[in-house]
Amino acid sequence: MALEPAGIVSMAGLLDQRTSTPTVLRMGLGLMLRGRREQRGVSAKAAARLLGCSVSKISRLETGRGRFQLSGQEVAKLLAFYGENDPRMLADVQELVQRANRRGWWLVYADLMPGWFEMFVGLESSASMVRIFEAFHMPGLLQTEGYARALMRAGVPMARSEEVGRRITFRRTRQEALTRTHGALKLWVVIDESVLLRRVGGKAVMIEQLEHVLAMMRRPNVVVQVLPFDADIAAHAGGPITLLRFQAPDMPDVVYLEQADGAEYLDETSRTETYLRILDNLSAVARTKRESRALIESAIARFRC
Repeated sequence: MALEPAGIVSMAGLLDQRTSTPTVLRMGLGLMLRGRREQRGVSAKAAARLLGCSVSKISRLETGRGRFQLSGQEVAKLLAFYGENDPRMLADVQELVQRANRRGWWLVYADLMPGWFEMFVGLESSASMVRIFEAFHMPGLLQTEGYARALMRAGVPMARSEEVGRRITFRRTRQEALTRTHGALKLWVVIDESVLLRRVGGKAVMIEQLEHVLAMMRRPNVVVQVLPFDADIAAHAGGPITLLRFQAPDMPDVVYLEQADGAEYLDETSRTETYLRILDNLSAVARTKRESRALIESAIARFRC
């Protein structure tokens, strides 16, 4: 995440959100520290001198990246340097630091995922809405076990059955956010029509997968649209996009762009709004919910032949 001017994130607002994960709390704290520093006109180099650390550590603090333990004493020292003396606010920050240092549930599966993906799961677990454009395969939150296993066999061919089973459990745990009783995650997906026809795991697997998508589309918190082959190419994103939105006050949207060997996380409004417009444009030219259901049913019929 690039360091551009940031607003002040409400600490009390973050603490009030029961679903705020350590990842989101770290990100919120970092944005708050960055905002305070920039408001006071303090350079990252001066903040580093105060703590006797490197500028890169200040960058990690302000982006919320990494697993390192946050120090309540260091955070308080920085805030005092930035002119913050409100005892209530400082007490909230200490509680925030304590909660941000807890281990997220997903770290049990840390050995199964690259380090750059850990932050995404932490963000996803706290999001109130996720918007996705996917051009190559069904998004993970909608994948059936058979479909996921087929992808894993192709992507991790040497994985033992025990590891594959843990990967499936990990994905299923992420999917529970869509069906929880209170505060179910809102999911809005636009998938390229090719995803419906690209065979993953054979006909039976594809039929099960597409029928599962139809079933999920009946949920009020899930929207799936299909981008047809004849859609206006000007609206095409060119690659997968995931945008995450949070309930915590003042928390910015985060855009996640995954590559083969890493990922980029964007939280600057000037950049996230660009991707939000792309998602809006894709949704506008994609088929409606009813039309998308018909296309999925047609794909199922083709696999039954």
